[in-house]
Amino acid sequence: MAARRFSSVEMQRLLEALELLHVRVQEPFEQRVFLASSLLFADVFHGFEVFGLRDGSHTIASDMPWPSSRRPELMQRAAEVVPREHPIFPMLRTGWAEPARLSDLLSRQRLERTSLYQDIFAPAHTRYQLALPFVSGEYVGGLTINRGGKDFSDRELDLARVFSGHVLAAYRTHQIVAAATTTAEAMARVDYTGLRARGLTKRECEVISWVREGKHNDEIAVILAISRRTVETHLASVFRKLGVDCRAAPSRCCSSRSRVRPDGERDRARAAHLHQEGRGGWGESGERSPPGEDALRALSPDTPRTVPDTLAPPPFSRNPRASRRYAP
Repeated sequence: MAARRFSSVEMQRLLEALELLHVRVQEPFEQRVFLASSLLFADVFHGFEVFGLRDGSHTIASDMPWPSSRRPELMQRAAEVVPREHPIFPMLRTGWAEPARLSDLLSRQRLERTSLYQDIFAPAHTRYQLALPFVSGEYVGGLTINRGGKDFSDRELDLARVFSGHVLAAYRTHQIVAAATTTAEAMARVDYTGLRARGLTKRECEVISWVREGKHNDEIAVILAISRRTVETHLASVFRKLGVDCRAAPSRCCSSRSRVRPDGERDRARAAHLHQEGRGGWGESGERSPPGEDALRALSPDTPRTVPDTLAPPPFSRNPRASRRYAP
């Protein structure tokens, strides 16, 4: 299908919607999604549902104009009938995630015979729906845009195709930030005096702390609201200041996407390498330290400058000197 060209007004509204969608504010995520959608589509109400595939969890938010006295009841009812009667839901399990109008999948006569229409749509005087589904390895769900006056046009469907991918990206960002909030509060109280004494900046200390938490570069970039390239630059500076030498295991130093776990396979390999060189990995009593203990000690502010290979510099740096410094 040929791509449509949006008018200047449509482009302006789309840019405003995406800016609102991706902004980092204290408002609930669903509220931002609904506001952003309202900039693109007129006279609409929304639902946002996520179904966990592994744990069976379910979350729902909606601004549908249901009677206030029946809202809790209808929210619960929506969670029951959507998986059973919505024509898009079975398609989600196959990985299909293309925005669609409900009228393209189900005739008006068939829709009106369903509990989805009678119990959910009718109390809100809604007839038409535009569904923006998304699929992940752990959940399925999406944003539904609803109204009662007229069906959604082809042009609005094209806008939804652009908007849909950003909804998923913003939701993933929201999840990363929400999961990191508790840890971030604890990190705010961490004393970085020892690391600062070795020349690390405050931001470098924050980055290396998130590495210890098992976050990869993309996640750290989202949490700290910086680019992935900036994260890699901070890590390269940390390796230089702490005297990391990755030449002993170059193949294990080139994956910036790998999760860094203190008890991971790469830490065990590094510990074995340090033992062969006689550079650590044994406790004071002569007994072998648990796998990964070297990695934890290396990141402690009050221990000697020994850092495991898991904390590797980026494989390719834009800085020629950095590339030469970490060449095998």
